[in-house]
Order: sequence, then C-alpha cells, then structure tokens
Amino acid sequence: MNDVNETGQNGNAERSFTDLGGFTLIELVIVMGIVAVIATFAYPNFKNWLPNYRLKAAARDLYSKMQLIRLKAVKENKSWAVVFDVNNNKYHLCSEAGADGLWSTLIDDKVVETVDLTTYKSGVSFGHGNATTNATTSGGIFPMDNVSFTNGSSDPNVAVFTSKGLCVGSGYCYLSNSANTAYAVGAQTSGVIVLKKWTGSKWE
Repeated sequence: MNDVNETGQNGNAERSFTDLGGFTLIELVIVMGIVAVIATFAYPNFKNWLPNYRLKAAARDLYSKMQLIRLKAVKENKSWAVVFDVNNNKYHLCSEAGADGLWSTLIDDKVVETVDLTTYKSGVSFGHGNATTNATTSGGIFPMDNVSFTNGSSDPNVAVFTSKGLCVGSGYCYLSNSANTAYAVGAQTSGVIVLKKWTGSKWE
C-alpha cells in the first residue's frame, strides 16, 4: 500500500509541474506562437484602421453639428454659423455675429461650442489628403485652406444658416488624417448637408 501511495504522490507532483491549469507546457507554447502570428498580421490593419476611424468620427461630428445649428436657426428664427478657424485647427458654432456683423472675426461672436480637431488624434485636421479633385459635381481644384464656405469676401470660412434653414453660399470643408484619407462635409444653398468620402478615384 505504501508503494502505491508513493507512486501516486510522485505522479501528482510530476503532473503539477508539466500541467498548468489544464494546459501542458507544449500546448501553452503553441498557443503563444499562434497569438504572436495573429498579432503580426493584425497590427498593420489596426494601425490603418484607427486613423480612419478617428477621421470618420470627426467628419460625422461636423456633419451632425451642422445639422444641429441649421435646426436651431429655424427654431430660434435667426442665423447661426459654423466658423472654420483653419490656422488653429478648430471650428466654432456661433449663434450671433456680434456688433461688427462678421462671423469670421470671432471678436464679439457668441460662441456656443468650439471643436478642436487635434483632440481626435491621428493627424486629423483640415486637408484633402490624397483626393485629386474637390467634392463639387464639376470637380476642380481645392480651396487653399481646404474650406470653400464663405459669407462674402469680407467674411470667409463661414457657413451661415438662415432662419429659413438655407445656407448662405454652398461650400465644403475638407478633413484628412495621417493616412491621407479624406472626407468632405458640405452644404447646398437649400440647406441640405452632405457627407462624402474620397474612395481613391471619386467622392461618394
């Protein structure tokens, strides 16, 4: 009986050394190898996916905020505007232009919200990336600062929505990231707001 007990004890000791929670050392090494291979192939995809995800979020946010201020303009029976501060990589939602009557100066505007594009990371900023033509139906060159909205020559880079829901002058704002992907957020004079992505050969 003693011999049997000793053999059993030795067998248990050996099993506990080579068996880790139900896995043998060989099985554990194999699993770790498989995980390493998967990670090697998955990382490049993730590296490209993340900047594009962040850019898409930034473009969708701008699209949604433009929809919002258009509704507010109609509801409050007054003009609202998006002021694109290209030099500082920001845009501002404003409910009043102030005493000077110019939205773009921002000096005395009533700014309701400011969005800093750098908070999205991955190089999200004003830009058209790899796109080769602008997002209008006729195509053509891009505006120098990647914003074609204007409220007249003295009030550039502004998308104004009137109390009737109309946009004062159609235009687009272009956004890109570190991967040179590009989105365009625009508004027609009718007030219809559009979101497009550059697919490599055209805007969709």
